[in-house]
Order: sequence, then structure tokens, then C-alpha cells
Amino acid sequence: MINVSDFNLTDYLFNVSKNFNCLADENGHIMVANQAFCDGVSISKYELANKNFLDFVYADDRQAAFSWVNKTLALNSRSDLELRYLSHSGEFEWMAWSAVKLPDQSMLYFSGRNIKTLKAREEKLNAFLNDYQKIFDSSLDVICSMDREGNYLRLNKAVDKMWGYKPDELLGKNYIDYVHPEDIEITLRVTDKIMQGEELTNFENRFIHKSGEIKYIAWSAVWSESDQIIFSVARDITELKKQQEATLMHERRLESLVQSGSDLIAIISAGHVYTYVSPSVKITLGKQPEDYIGKTPYDFIHPDDVHIVDKVFQDILTHIIINVPVHRYQDAEGKWRWLQTIATNCLDDPAINGYICNTTDITLLKERELRIIEQNAKLKEIAQINSHELRKPVASILGVMQLMNEELIKDELNITILGHLKALTEELDEIIKRIIQNTHEEEKGNL
Repeated sequence: MINVSDFNLTDYLFNVSKNFNCLADENGHIMVANQAFCDGVSISKYELANKNFLDFVYADDRQAAFSWVNKTLALNSRSDLELRYLSHSGEFEWMAWSAVKLPDQSMLYFSGRNIKTLKAREEKLNAFLNDYQKIFDSSLDVICSMDREGNYLRLNKAVDKMWGYKPDELLGKNYIDYVHPEDIEITLRVTDKIMQGEELTNFENRFIHKSGEIKYIAWSAVWSESDQIIFSVARDITELKKQQEATLMHERRLESLVQSGSDLIAIISAGHVYTYVSPSVKITLGKQPEDYIGKTPYDFIHPDDVHIVDKVFQDILTHIIINVPVHRYQDAEGKWRWLQTIATNCLDDPAINGYICNTTDITLLKERELRIIEQNAKLKEIAQINSHELRKPVASILGVMQLMNEELIKDELNITILGHLKALTEELDEIIKRIIQNTHEEEKGNL
């Protein structure tokens, strides 16, 4: 039996504690419990006589509690366990229990405290960690951590798809061993800056895939001084790099065509002002591109062709493409060059915000055309004059022949000659008529 006088202070502490305190025999039957225990399970001290410690344990936790009690008895030392225990609300709440066998006694001392709030926080933390783990494992980007020497400490599953390695294959390996040799020096310099406290975003280098393929990687990283760890995120930008290189090559080709081509390319704003003129203007008009910027086509157009520009600016508001009639522009020497232009409405394109004008110098062709027209006019004039002049004597000859009476000419040879002469004269007259008729028809067609 226990000497009560030996437990006065202990008894006091036992009863005033807010923990659930109780003494039970080796079978778990409660012998005595403090007020906190009784209040906690909503039972009076008198009702505890027939109760077992395990009676208040949640059914799913009872087997674990039973094993825990036996373990405490067997080890003869303190042991701890978290389990769900009956509360005054009638629900089971999480409690952290400690149990110890009393020295030289077949008795167990139980002390438990409610950890409902702590458990709720733990569950939230676990949920957060689970979500984090899902994000960590499902991320398409490589998420990894390295020690200050650059050895991998942790990597997510994305390394398999991005670099061809399983996470375990890279653990303990140094990241620099997988960097392209030409990028090692700059990568080490950047790493030093990170460890000095600089936050890295979008640093690009080349990484060697397990297959030997070169991958372009964009890195973001930060150094944790307290953890002595570098936390990094790596994104594969290989396809983006290829697209950028293709775009750059396209732009270079386009720039080369624009600068070296003979056609003049210009952009005119909605306010009819030049905002861009290609370098080929030096070939076409002998001026520099900057000579046109801020000016309008009206500053260079031939006075007789102003109406052409007026109509173009009016029509292009309702048409996407306009074939501008041939017009004259003044060059650096003050001469007039004949130009042919196609204007395209690109006001809705933010990159253009204006009208694109593709212009070709057709001065030589136009001058040749004008010379041909002039020569044709002269030839027509000559043909018309000559035909009229020739028709007079021919008409006279025909008239004389009509007066001649075949009866007066009895010689058969002369009659034959006269017939041939008449036929040839009529044929010549017909040719002259056709020349005059063609000349009239061409004149009508040009009206």
C-alpha cells in the first residue's frame, strides 16, 4: 500500500494540474484521477471505480494504446503516445500522453494534454507540405537545392525529362560538371554573386543532357545564408532559343533585302508624315533617309501630280492596298523621277501604325515609253501626210484611165498593158486607203 503522507505535495500537484492525470493498475483500471481528467471525460470520481484507461480511447487507436501500455510495463520506463481520447463534448480529440511505471509498484501513472490545436496546425502543415510536394514533383521546371560547393542536395522529377537523369543520379554531384565548357567561367562568376546575396533571375547557360545534347537553360536562384543552401529553378528554353535564332535570321535577311534592294520602302503615318524610309532611297533618289523623316509626300511630288497623292490618301482609308498611278518625285539633283508605288494600309498593326509604301523607280522605262509615243506620233503624221499626197496622183491616174476608151486602142498588147496598169493603180489606192483608215482608228483609240 502507498503511504498517503508521502504524497501530500505530489497529491497537490497531481490535482491542480490542467493535464489529464490518473493512476491505474497494470491492467489499466483507473484507481484515482484528478479533476481535470474527470471534467475532461465528463465523469465523476465516483464513476471512475469501474473504468479502464482504455475505455476512453478512440476505437481505432485502442490497439495501439494497449500495445503502448504493455510496452511501458515491460520497459519499466517512460513512453509517449498520441491518440484520440474522449472529451467532455462527446467527441474524441487528440491528446499527447506520457506513461511511466511507478517504482516498486504494479501501477502506471498517466498524464495527458490536449493537442487538438497543435494537431490541427500539424494537419494544415502536412496538407501544405503535401501540396508543396505535388507542386515540387509535378513542376515542368527543375527545382533543386545545392550546398555552398555546388553539390546537389535535392532535385524534383523534372530532371528526368529535362536532362535525362533520375534525381538520385545527380544527388551529391556538382552542378558545374554538367555545364557546357564554354559557359563554366561565367556560371561560376554568377554563382559567386548569388552567394554574396544577389538574387538571380533568367541567367542563361548551356547544360549537357545525358544524351550529350546541348540544352539552353534559364536559371533563377537565391542563397539562404541561414541554411547555407542555394535554391534554384531551371527552365528549358532550347525551343525558345531556336525560335529566337530563326527570327533573328529572318530579321537579318529582311534587313539585308530592305537595305540592299533597289526598291524604296517607306512608312507614312496616319498624319501623312514619313516615319521610316529605307536606305535604298540613296540609290533611288540620291537622298538620305533622314531627309524625309517628319516630312510629307507633298514636299517632293511634282505639282502636276499632287492630285494623285490626294486621291491615294482618300482611297486608302477604305482599301487595304492601293496601286498608286505613276507619278513624279524630285531627286537630290532637282530632277523628276518617275515612280510606281503600292501602298498598304497597316494602321491596325501596332508595329507599323501607318501606310507601307513599296516604290520602284521606272524613270528609264517611262522615258523610253514617252520616246516611243513621240516617235509613233511623228510616224503617224508622216504616214498621214504621205498617204494624202500619194492618193492625189493615184486618183488622177485612175481618172485618166476611166476617160480612155478601149475602142480607141485596137492593139491587143496595149489593151493588156492598160489593164495591168489599172489593176496596179487600184491596188495602190486600196493600200493608201487602209493606211489612212488605220491612222484614224488609232487616233480614236487614244481619245
